[in-house]
Amino acid sequence: MRSRVILVAGPPARLAQARTVLEEGFLADGAEHVEARRSATLTLAVIRGLLLDLHALDDSERVDAAHELFVELLRSCLPLRVAQ
Repeated sequence: MRSRVILVAGPPARLAQARTVLEEGFLADGAEHVEARRSATLTLAVIRGLLLDLHALDDSERVDAAHELFVELLRSCLPLRVAQ
């Protein structure tokens, strides 16, 4: 998955734009349309949750570890050419 800076909070139009950017990244990496949309939605939800957790508990070590786990799980589900 390509790294991109995205917005995770704000007006609905910006949130839709963030999901679209993620979706386009998954499509570019070889995911089918339905899977790209599901993956983008899940990724955005996880990022929002981790940021909320970080803000509430200020435990960056735990949040970083959870983020690394999510990336590992996501890579294991992506098309083979992306994971290599």
